[in-house]
Amino acid sequence: MNSNQTILDRLGIAEGADPGRRYPDTAPDAMAAPRRHLYYFHRHEAPSRGEEAGHFHIFVAAPLQPVSPVAGAAPVDGNDWSHVAGISIDHRGDPQSIFTTNQWVTSETWACASMVLERMDGFSVDGLTVSPEVDAHVAQLVAGLAPLLPGLLHDRDERLTSIWRSSGTDPCSDRRLEIISERPLSPRDRAGLARATS
Repeated sequence: MNSNQTILDRLGIAEGADPGRRYPDTAPDAMAAPRRHLYYFHRHEAPSRGEEAGHFHIFVAAPLQPVSPVAGAAPVDGNDWSHVAGISIDHRGDPQSIFTTNQWVTSETWACASMVLERMDGFSVDGLTVSPEVDAHVAQLVAGLAPLLPGLLHDRDERLTSIWRSSGTDPCSDRRLEIISERPLSPRDRAGLARATS
């Protein structure tokens, strides 16, 4: 990626993204063969994070026999994907935090942390979109964040299970509960990511 360009420039949204639209466009025939990993970038009309320009959602192919992240709850089937994390991007194009979401947010198939992490092995989105440079940047970003993902996902599972045990209901459809776990990135985290994606 040109050193003078940010990831927002490469996405073509330096001046702002259309709320709800997914960037970049999926490459023709990219989904014709089975894929193990998926991502897209989008933004909301009113971002919940003040400095956020938008965020990437990262997915793995859903397991055939998923175990719910809510210990003791029945599995919840959704689409063909299980959400790994969101990566919040600020207006300079730099990552500022990582987070997990409730099941209803992306209509994912619920899978516990260990299953999701197993499917992150060999993360690759080559040829997924019409922008090879963005695909490569996202792969480098995910590789740099990999050490933080186990804690983020296990925190998600622990919080969901705690809610389940205290309320007696599976929180997956609770529209009041959108972000389950989140970790702001420290200056040290950001420096490591800058090296990984340079």
